[in-house]
Amino acid sequence: MKDIFMITRNDLGFARNEFILKALQHLKITPIMFNNDLSFLKRQVELVKCFINNRKCFKNVLLTPRCKNDLLMVKALSLLFRKKLIVDVFISSYDTLVEDRKLYPKNGVMATFLKIFDKMVIASANVALLDTYEHINYFKENISKKGNYHRVIMGSDKKRHKPHIKHKTEENETFNIIYNGTYIPLHGVEFIISAAKKLKDENIQFRLFGDGQVYPEMKEKVRSLGLKNVKFVKEFTEQELLDAIGNSDIFLGVFGDTNKAKRVIPTKVFKGMALRKCIITGKCKAMEEIFTEGEDYIGVNFADSEDLKNKIQFLKKNRDIINEIENKSYDSFCQKGDISSVAKELHEIL
Repeated sequence: MKDIFMITRNDLGFARNEFILKALQHLKITPIMFNNDLSFLKRQVELVKCFINNRKCFKNVLLTPRCKNDLLMVKALSLLFRKKLIVDVFISSYDTLVEDRKLYPKNGVMATFLKIFDKMVIASANVALLDTYEHINYFKENISKKGNYHRVIMGSDKKRHKPHIKHKTEENETFNIIYNGTYIPLHGVEFIISAAKKLKDENIQFRLFGDGQVYPEMKEKVRSLGLKNVKFVKEFTEQELLDAIGNSDIFLGVFGDTNKAKRVIPTKVFKGMALRKCIITGKCKAMEEIFTEGEDYIGVNFADSEDLKNKIQFLKKNRDIINEIENKSYDSFCQKGDISSVAKELHEIL
């Protein structure tokens, strides 16, 4: 069945697009794909051609998160041919670039433009998708109360991310902790490093996989502190990362001192649960929407390296609790975070 026209770039590896596509396939829907990285004007021409040529084959249009610059053309075509426009908003451009990453000043021209653009996105969408109810509340309070909002969680794929059979770490062996991410402020890598400093005399090793905005700053911080228990891994294959997570004792989520951090369920949390790992991440209302702190994951206060240090020490001394959380989180993930759960929420608006 082809009932949806899905607009992407060459970014089907982008986790949100990947899981939305898999959810559609779970629903036995094979979308008509518009997927290229042409220059803006050429892309608009090709978009019009593809839309018109296939217009009788679909009634829903899905505009994915990284294609919002196609909004005006897609809205015009949707109105002209009476199609329902579903925009996977996923994030606020203003919140991400101004409040979270602090790339533009709040009172600047760019900040004003980004907030207006967010309002345009919501006004244009027949249905606006966001990943948590907390994110929806943010949009209602700060962007537009009139949007037709629906939650579709991020999720993960248990067929792709399969649990490892891990060697049980003994008391005298190194306790391994993994972070993976893009070093954006939301992740709060500085608090991981601060916790590592407080644990430098214990047999605990932190490995930080990834690259991104504050990577150079964090690497310099570790060098200046002379920490031997923190290792950066900038280049790696997906399988190397999955093996490292699978063989770790703890997988870290997000800890940043930003409001956005409290409105999301991080992609890495779903991935970690699919891999049957014990996760430590910031506790917030968004996480509570589908997971239980103390059972599915270990929660800490955001921007609090002391709390993070304490929780790591507690788990290192209570390995049986790690095993309990690994099993409970995997069961909860299978019930609430797998592709079938994403498909269920998506089915409600198609």
